Amino acid sequence: MTETAVDRLLAEARRQTDQVQPGELDAEVRAGAVLVDIRPAVNRRREGSLPGAVVIERIHLEWRLDPTSPHRIPEAAADGRVIVVCNEGYASSLAAAVLRDLGLPRATDLAGGYRALDPARRSTERFFSFPNPVNEVATRLVAGGVVALSATALLLDQRWIIAVLAYGFLARVLTGPKLSPLGLLVTKIIVPRLGLEPRMVPGPPKRFAQGIGATFTVTAAILALVLDQWGAAQLLLAAMIAAASLEAFLGFCLGCKAFAILMRAGVVPDEVCERCNDIWSTPR
Repeated sequence: MTETAVDRLLAEARRQTDQVQPGELDAEVRAGAVLVDIRPAVNRRREGSLPGAVVIERIHLEWRLDPTSPHRIPEAAADGRVIVVCNEGYASSLAAAVLRDLGLPRATDLAGGYRALDPARRSTERFFSFPNPVNEVATRLVAGGVVALSATALLLDQRWIIAVLAYGFLARVLTGPKLSPLGLLVTKIIVPRLGLEPRMVPGPPKRFAQGIGATFTVTAAILALVLDQWGAAQLLLAAMIAAASLEAFLGFCLGCKAFAILMRAGVVPDEVCERCNDIWSTPR
């Protein structure tokens, strides 16, 4: 896809400074940085506030942080460190660039925005929610676990494993990794020990893909365990192995591509995912 003008503007804004990573945020605050939450009120109500942040919506930002403005907040100092936070780290990069132009050379923003923060760093976290953005390293490892479980069920004729798979998919759709043993194993133990650089991608397409997996595995469980239709269940398991293998080994998420097509068709509203407008052009 051809690079747009706003893509170039965003890249230039980010070249001027190093974004603060989520794990660095508390240390920055302890060192005296001012957090500025520019998210709209609807997002703060729905997802929670950011403890310790000054709330300044984007339309007021320049007037409230310009060191020469009579309307500035007390924290607005030319030599101060300002960290702007938005939903997903896009609008904040552009806003931080404006602040630097206004005379705040140390202004920067939070990479990934509010949604990249650990739930413990937020004031509230809905239990029934899905991470957004999500680390693709983790999602590919979970897909690898799905391949292993599905192959075991299929090759060793262990039908009970299908119920485990179905539960896992339903748990991840409803709560992300919170109630999923496989999700917890990957996010809490395997990923931290691997030490790989996170690759943050939009959460809604991944949740949609988990929903497809839930549909397949719940249907397979009913066929195998209730209706004794093992042959039909095996076909669904084979399809699961194929789809999960594409994601685990090639990074190709079929459910995400389907989500992208639905967005293009207008079935899924743009506001469902800020970053999903160009997800189909993102290399996988």
